[in-house]
Amino acid sequence: MSSTTPIPATRREEWLEFWEERELPLLEVLPYVMLVIATALVVASAGGLTQAVTIDVGLAAAAGAWMLWFVTLHRGWVDRRGLMALFFGGLVALMAAMVIR
Repeated sequence: MSSTTPIPATRREEWLEFWEERELPLLEVLPYVMLVIATALVVASAGGLTQAVTIDVGLAAAAGAWMLWFVTLHRGWVDRRGLMALFFGGLVALMAAMVIR
């Protein structure tokens, strides 16, 4: 049995707000960081920038630019379903091309 007392609702809300403020910036940069790490692993496993790896790096750069344009630079577009459908379809196409490569 635990002898701890439950946290009052107001303190719990403050705690959640505290962490939400800190996680949002992380969640904004995380896709870019993961894309860079994955691209670096591809380059390292190929032994450097060969012609084939250059195509992979180009696809990764295109995916990063796609995310940057549609989400990071135009935050208001997130509420527009048509644009987000285009964004998602394009991102899926880029990811499929990277997986196929």
